Amino acid sequence: MPVSGWRLCYFPAELPTPSTPASFHSVCATGWAKWREAAAIPARTPFLLSPTFHYDVELNIFFLSGDMLCRAWNTQDGYARDLKAFLNFLWHNRNRTSWRDATTADHMAYLVWRRKDPAGPRVDDATWDREVTAVNRFYTWQACAKNVPDNPIPQPPRRPLPPTARHRRAAEAFLGWLDTHHLALATFGQTDLEHWLTDPAGGYRYETATFIRWAHANKLTTAYLPARRWRGPVNPIDNDHRWGAARKLLHDSTIDTEDRLAGLLLLLYAQGPSTISLLTTDQITISDTDVRITLGRTPIRLPDPVDDLARTVVTTRKGHATIGATGPSRWLFPGGQPGRPISTERLKLRLNRLGIRPSQTRSTALFQLATEIPAAILARTLGISVNSAVRWQQISAGDWTSYAADVSQRSTPPPRPDQGIRTV
Repeated sequence: MPVSGWRLCYFPAELPTPSTPASFHSVCATGWAKWREAAAIPARTPFLLSPTFHYDVELNIFFLSGDMLCRAWNTQDGYARDLKAFLNFLWHNRNRTSWRDATTADHMAYLVWRRKDPAGPRVDDATWDREVTAVNRFYTWQACAKNVPDNPIPQPPRRPLPPTARHRRAAEAFLGWLDTHHLALATFGQTDLEHWLTDPAGGYRYETATFIRWAHANKLTTAYLPARRWRGPVNPIDNDHRWGAARKLLHDSTIDTEDRLAGLLLLLYAQGPSTISLLTTDQITISDTDVRITLGRTPIRLPDPVDDLARTVVTTRKGHATIGATGPSRWLFPGGQPGRPISTERLKLRLNRLGIRPSQTRSTALFQLATEIPAAILARTLGISVNSAVRWQQISAGDWTSYAADVSQRSTPPPRPDQGIRTV
């Protein structure tokens, strides 16, 4: 009998039989009724028969998946019809290519025929979007079931995961790797760590390394993967510029009081914009004799006139938002939205307008403070880790000549033309 193409059928149904029976069928006609009853397939569920009357179990299991059975019947029927059209194209126009062997080239040829070929149907945008969605869902499901090596439908590039999601995914992947190799985190040793580092199946290297260091710190594993060694600030230390900016903020009353206080917290106490933006009024303690700010575990007494600036900001602070605000903000530096602090980027912009580069200025402040204050006190008062404080102290312990020589040998971008070259 002539071969017409793929057939769309529905359960319950009798298995169509060709006038000249083929030599082999996945489900023979005599056992069809018993199999259909045993599978308890809902009525009117669609399935496809090949042009040779072959019931492909792996193909049709897609229509019996939970993802499809929970959909409306007209949606199931539409998916079956759109998939049938693609399979017929593979059969008639791509030399009877099997759905398992379809490639991106086959999909692109189908696109040209469906939309641009004068001899084709030249479907509109909405129809094509519906058809490619159905075929893409089918192949995505089959790829997950490992019935096809790849999805022939080109996929849009994935957006990078947020840091928290990437770290969670990394931990899950690493624990899965341990389970595959019959290992446990408690018995994971340095030899196993080297195996993981050289295994192409091990992904999320950076995020997993963070997880391993966390597990080691919490005594969950004996393996340890050291972090990349930090060699100190990249840019030269300019302490003169730091003190010049500080003097300006201390005495120039034309500058906004909030900007003066934020800048001084950066210049004098090495607080980054992200930390400053999240300061609350609870961290400021005002008495008749002094003003103290809590950045770490130990409060710091603010010197004059920084204490007066802090008093003024606590008393008069206001954000840009007035509508929707239900009362005084708890944030020391309120933002443009009611109940929210100033954003880090907004604070950086305001400091830049004062000639302060937060990253370089904070490095300069930490460098100088580390030469004058023991690491333990530095960590306790500024709210940084002891390891960071010790590292800064080690970096600043050398003489200024050797540090300048080290900076000069690093690969740094040349100055922009508008910056010029600063001379000492």
